[in-house]
Amino acid sequence: MELLKPFGPSIGKVEIENNIFQDLLTITDNLLKDPNRVNVSHTLAGHIKEQINIPKSVLNDYGLIDFFEFYMNDFLVYNEVEFNDYIKVGPVWLNSMYKHEWNPPHIHNGFLSTILVLKVPDLPLEEGEITFINNSNRRAFELESGLYNVTPKEKDFFIFPSRLTHSVSPFSCEGERRTISFNAFLQGSPIFDNDKL
Repeated sequence: MELLKPFGPSIGKVEIENNIFQDLLTITDNLLKDPNRVNVSHTLAGHIKEQINIPKSVLNDYGLIDFFEFYMNDFLVYNEVEFNDYIKVGPVWLNSMYKHEWNPPHIHNGFLSTILVLKVPDLPLEEGEITFINNSNRRAFELESGLYNVTPKEKDFFIFPSRLTHSVSPFSCEGERRTISFNAFLQGSPIFDNDKL
């Protein structure tokens, strides 16, 4: 894992293995073809037509919940954070973005949040970037950046504190930008104990 620390809160970045990548493409391809898919766009911040719930039972069938939880704990180890609490993956959703769709600056609930990149169109320069925002009014002489822009690539997996503001800029080209996101929760939080997760 590469640890990106452009400011106070750190961002973990991993390139996922090809077999995991292929499994996630298969799962999301099947979901996007399913006429009974559950669109959760109305519950999320994005200006995106298709934000689809990914059933955790499907992810469990592929062993992907264990994969996600491994990297959540790995992120804590890299940050030299010791927790006796167990981390559990919360709801998982697919973002299927097309031209002019975007995500405004927002935060998530939970303890940690993620963005896992599955497809990226041939983006024009500085379009479709992920921006992480931490006190954006920093001045250059303070030697601390308030914004950190990332041009996403397929297989990129970002892990960061849920309270870290982030956004996704729109793009003007044809093609799909497909990501998966989820939040992780600590044992004892009300959502952690929800059997539906």
